Amino acid sequence: MSESVCLPRTKLTAATGAIFVRGLFCRFLNLLVRKRHKRNFLASHAPYEANSHNRRNLRTGFSPHEASNLNWHDLHTGFTLIELVIVVIILAILASMAVPGFIKSKEQALANSAIVCLRLIRAAELAYLSETTTFYPAGGSEGDIAVINTNLRLDLNENDWDYTVTGGAGFFQADAVRIDGPFTGCTYFIDETAADPADNGLCP
Repeated sequence: MSESVCLPRTKLTAATGAIFVRGLFCRFLNLLVRKRHKRNFLASHAPYEANSHNRRNLRTGFSPHEASNLNWHDLHTGFTLIELVIVVIILAILASMAVPGFIKSKEQALANSAIVCLRLIRAAELAYLSETTTFYPAGGSEGDIAVINTNLRLDLNENDWDYTVTGGAGFFQADAVRIDGPFTGCTYFIDETAADPADNGLCP
C-alpha cells in the first residue's frame, strides 16, 4: 500500500507561485534581449567592419546573412495583459502570506528581548537585596529605564518596551509593557519568586 505525501496548501501555493513568477521573469529578460537585438538590427545604416569577409554590422554584431535569418516572430513576442494580471495577483498572494509571518517573527524577537531584560533585572534585584537588605526601589516604584540602570548597575537600552520596577522590604516586581505595534498592551512581569517572566495573555 503506497502512501501519498502532500504539501500543505500554503507551501504548495507558494511553491507554484514562485515557479510561475520565475518563469515569467525569465521570459521578461529574454524579451528585453530580443527587443534590443531588434532595435540594433533596425539601425541598418551603421558602418560595416573593414577588411572582414563577413562584413559584420558594427552596431548589431550581425552579418548580412545572419540578419536575414533572424526570427522576426520571436522579436515581436511580448507579454499579454492576462499574464501581467496573473503576476500581480500571485505577488499579492505571496505578500499576504509572507508579511504576517514576518511581523509575528519580529514581535517574537522583541518579546524575547523583553524576557531577557526582565531576567537581568531580577538578577540585579537579588544582588541589590544582598547588599541593602531590601529590594529596589525601597517602598516605591520606578519607571525611568536610565534610573533603573544606574541603581541596579544595568545597561538596558529598550525603546519598544516600557519598564517599571516596584520594590520593598520583602518583594519586588518588574513589568515590561509593549509600547506600540500589533501587540500593544502585551505585558511581561517577573518577581522574586519566579525565575522566568509570565505574561498577561496578549503577547505573541
